[in-house]
Amino acid sequence: MLEVESRQETAQNLASQLDCSEETLQQILNGHLPITPSIAYKLQQCWGISMTLLLDIQRDYDAHHQQNSEQGSAPEGQHLPRHF
Repeated sequence: MLEVESRQETAQNLASQLDCSEETLQQILNGHLPITPSIAYKLQQCWGISMTLLLDIQRDYDAHHQQNSEQGSAPEGQHLPRHF
């Protein structure tokens, strides 16, 4: 969310650039949906953030989430830290 705010980007405009609904974008930003390769590529095109970096962050978060899930301490439905 901080990245969106720091760029003074509206959810409507970014969703349009990413070719997704505002609802889907909000779910990604709030950590309820993962960043897919398609979204990562589009973010790279829009903002110049490396697609590889975004997917690496997602992969690392998913691995951390899986470890914690097996220990019974991870919240369900979160894919990226909310501060993204």
